Amino acid sequence: MEEPEQKKEKPEFGPFTTIKKLFGLVEQNRAIFVLIIILAIVGSLVAMVSPLLVQESVNLISAGSQFENILGFIVWLAIFAALEAVISIVNSYAMTYIGIQAMYNVRNKMFQHLQKLSFTYFHTTKTGKIISYVTNDVETINNLISIGLITVIVNLFQLFGSIFFMISLSPVMSILPLAITPVNMFFLLFFSGKSRQYYTIIRKTVSTVTGQTQESIDGFRTIKSFKSEKAVMDKYEIAVRAERDAHQKAAPLWSAMPAVFNAISFVSIGAVVLIGGYLFFNGYIASSNVGLIFAFIMYQMMYLGPLGTLSQFLSDVQNAVVGAGRVLRLLSVQPDMHDPARPRQIEKVSGKITFDHVSFAYGKTDVLRDIELEIKAKERLAIVGPTGAGKTTLVSLIPRFYDVKDGSIRIDDGDVREYAMKSLRKNIGLVLQDNFLFATTILDNIRYGRLDASDDEVIEAAKKVGAHEFITSLRKGYQTQVGERGAILSIGQRQLIAFARTILADPPILILDEATSSVDAYSEVLIQRSLEKLLANRTSIIIAHRFSTIVNSDIIVVLENGRIVQKGNHVELMKQEGLYRKLYEMQFAESKNQSSRKE
Repeated sequence: MEEPEQKKEKPEFGPFTTIKKLFGLVEQNRAIFVLIIILAIVGSLVAMVSPLLVQESVNLISAGSQFENILGFIVWLAIFAALEAVISIVNSYAMTYIGIQAMYNVRNKMFQHLQKLSFTYFHTTKTGKIISYVTNDVETINNLISIGLITVIVNLFQLFGSIFFMISLSPVMSILPLAITPVNMFFLLFFSGKSRQYYTIIRKTVSTVTGQTQESIDGFRTIKSFKSEKAVMDKYEIAVRAERDAHQKAAPLWSAMPAVFNAISFVSIGAVVLIGGYLFFNGYIASSNVGLIFAFIMYQMMYLGPLGTLSQFLSDVQNAVVGAGRVLRLLSVQPDMHDPARPRQIEKVSGKITFDHVSFAYGKTDVLRDIELEIKAKERLAIVGPTGAGKTTLVSLIPRFYDVKDGSIRIDDGDVREYAMKSLRKNIGLVLQDNFLFATTILDNIRYGRLDASDDEVIEAAKKVGAHEFITSLRKGYQTQVGERGAILSIGQRQLIAFARTILADPPILILDEATSSVDAYSEVLIQRSLEKLLANRTSIIIAHRFSTIVNSDIIVVLENGRIVQKGNHVELMKQEGLYRKLYEMQFAESKNQSSRKE
């Protein structure tokens, strides 16, 4: 299978933009961050004094001074070394703390932000990609905060400090180290730019691998059923190979970085020794000040050290910048819908729903066209129509999962866009064909409909929908762990639990979207008995292919190609030569054929 050619992709944010935005995310730790910088600067200043002590010690030794005179400088060297070590330990702990804290804060912010995003984002973004943002990319922020930024700041301070002391000791000997600075900077910028390019590709390939892993786990039943393991493995192998190739392309660059800077350092130090020796033997450096050469070499190593250290950390910092940029990209995504500036709160809903010339489109694809419909309070409305007619889209507009393109939807006397979304959705119950169950107990899954409900209220809700009998037959009853997405339960049992969850919420408006399509005949009878009582005092909208579920509805709306083509009750619609009668007769004929085959 041919692998698609990789394209070079630009990072989401520039490094300075990323760092600036990231500081805003960890603002509460700014005081600790400032303390770290101060300690790092103090530690660098302490380190800068050591070569001067070495210079005086060497001068005393070369002059044949008494050991007692030299001992004082050695003691001071030990004191400064100990002080530098203590500062380094404290600073290292503080950097680790702030990095972990930053990772915790950002991950929380990301999760909270995800809860605010609209349905459109989750429909257009792969789940695995989102997971990669929250897990893999957030990990890089720890490196950027606790290692990258501090390392850059400290080493830049040490770099300029060493230049100052070198020039102070010997302007002549400083010429060569300063002359090769442009060479060092060239390689530093070159490696930096290339690293960011490679890491941008690597982060994206990692995201693809994560996405395909998650997708294959979620769809393992389908994969097994259609014996498509080979195709899935081939697709996954391409993704993993792309990640491998991205790493391998970057490996020569990362291997060359330390070698290049080490070579420059050795050549520079060797040249300084030669120049220092020439100046000493030709009388430009007094014999009583031979320690100057030793001190200068130490300062030169302090000068070259940051360049080598910056190159060493360059890969990690670039990786962190790219990962943090992707995190910031997610945090910059804005939801399609917002609460109004002054949202209305729904105190009490009668349940009247009005569609006033409503049109809707997914992008440029029209789904609903000029829908006019009024549902009276506590009325039961059924929606039927062929697949793709727009039934689910129509009911999704009521709780504002999406906003209308044209027209308006009103609940009682208010446009749904005027209400606070939380207040609006609290008054609308929704039961789907495929309801999500959390990997916890049956009791907790039902209680999700109303988190403050007592155990007795949860059990009563289960009884109303006929779920109590099968729940109590389980070994642990309501404390049974249902597994991921309710894996240990049948489709019908999962639907009954979801139905009980919605009934527990007791919303004045109830939407059933193919809620009984996956339930067996016996369970459907139990639900139907409950529905006749439960739907009597609430506005209800039912989408169903089974006409047995909707024949008793007050109004039946027939949708076709996003338009209402028929409207009336079952008796009225059956008298008409239209789509409703055709669909009903097709289902009746199918049921009759199935019964005949069983006989």
